[in-house]
Amino acid sequence: MGTAKPTLPVRYSILPQYAAETTQGTPNANAAYKLAGYTQSITPDYQAEHQDDALFGKYDWQSSVQLGRIWRWTIVFSPYDGDLLKRGTLLPAGAGTAEEALTFVEGTLINGVLNYRIHYGSIISSVTGQINRGGFRMTHTYESTDVSDWITAHGLTSPDFVTLAEVPTTDPWSHLTPGTDPVTIAGTATDIQDIRWDINWNLAKMQPNGVFSYKYAEVSSRRVTLSLTAWLKNNLLRGYVKNYTKLDVAVKLNSGGTPLTFTFKDCVFDRYAQPQSAGGNAFATETITGMAINGIVVTGTG
Repeated sequence: MGTAKPTLPVRYSILPQYAAETTQGTPNANAAYKLAGYTQSITPDYQAEHQDDALFGKYDWQSSVQLGRIWRWTIVFSPYDGDLLKRGTLLPAGAGTAEEALTFVEGTLINGVLNYRIHYGSIISSVTGQINRGGFRMTHTYESTDVSDWITAHGLTSPDFVTLAEVPTTDPWSHLTPGTDPVTIAGTATDIQDIRWDINWNLAKMQPNGVFSYKYAEVSSRRVTLSLTAWLKNNLLRGYVKNYTKLDVAVKLNSGGTPLTFTFKDCVFDRYAQPQSAGGNAFATETITGMAINGIVVTGTG
């Protein structure tokens, strides 16, 4: 008899991909799936809600019972188109926006057998975008109505998954993709070293008794913060903070097709930093951070 093989480790074989749902929590059985971009990482952060009870006269806890589950998880990717960016950014207005729940599917080989993990009813809860010399990275955090265990049958009728042979060969977007002067402040092109934006979507959840996670969830408000790092050469950026000047900041993300541009509306900056160090070999920089009062307007298709 041959020697029994050890349990084999996990190896990904189905690319993480998504499709829109018609009814939250129910995958479209015949959907055409799409890649988020070039995915760098997926990090589950699942939590059990619980009630802990103490007892008079007892030092240790008497009991702990589960009250619910929070299916929260994060995906980091390098974008090569604007679809998922807009889904995590645009105000709820039907298809292609934050109103539409998504199904995410991953696949992996476990002990040589293909298994799937499915995130059902995924709603965006936060977004971070950052562009600098190190590249262009997006971080999306979702909450889902449920997440399957690793299962050998995905249960979908005829899904059109993206195969490795179908992965686009285009380069991911970078600070070079939109060409020169991709950032304007109050309509004036400005040399920016680093730009970062954070979107916090406050989720409203319908959580009736007897349900582990939630029956329905939707975004309820959008708070957009913006941070810009430039080179110190005048008092202009400091003045934006000092005078609490309201202005628009536009960021061009690509130049192919119909250029995709994010315009951060009515920004007010409330923090200024200008670090200095002796013996450095770089030009001095300054950073301003604030809020886009009227959110983000997206133009172009990307």
